Amino acid sequence: MTKRYNPAKGRLVVCGHGTLKANGVFCILSDDHGQNWYNGGSLKSIPYNQDKKAQDFSPDECQPVELTDGSIVINVRNQNSFHCRCRMVVRSHDGGLTLPVDSLYFDHELVDPAVAAGALVKNGVLFFTNPANEQHTMQIWAGPSGYSSMTSLDSGSADDKKYIFVIYEKGHMNYDETIAFAKIHLFGGR
Repeated sequence: MTKRYNPAKGRLVVCGHGTLKANGVFCILSDDHGQNWYNGGSLKSIPYNQDKKAQDFSPDECQPVELTDGSIVINVRNQNSFHCRCRMVVRSHDGGLTLPVDSLYFDHELVDPAVAAGALVKNGVLFFTNPANEQHTMQIWAGPSGYSSMTSLDSGSADDKKYIFVIYEKGHMNYDETIAFAKIHLFGGR
């Protein structure tokens, strides 16, 4: 993502995760439009670089979003259900340089079946997707499906404000037979 607000306006922030043994959330940063990259904040698993057991602290796949105050909120897969079957959230106030453990919390409203999830800020609203909400659902595909990612257009047109888009794996027999694209109207229209 490209930071739109200070601190570090214009910074490129890419966050990912490690291996199953050396798991954790790691961010890399660029302040020169991607010419050079350096390590940013990290949130390592405990125990680090060792085999994991049920309920070990093991942050995994993650999705960063920037809030209007310039902070970066990273929604994190709770791989081994440490503390709960819910998502971990960590917040950076310095443009991704650090991921302070004292900003980490568990969001009990976001059930986590230990899968990747999507997050997107659009018109000041934070959208979240994963396959675990029975209360507020919108089914995009009834068959097998896999990873998905959300995005939006930002050309400034009134029409762009009405939609988000989801690209996802789907199939009839297996989840990864094809890639599909869904256009979702935020207000229930077409």
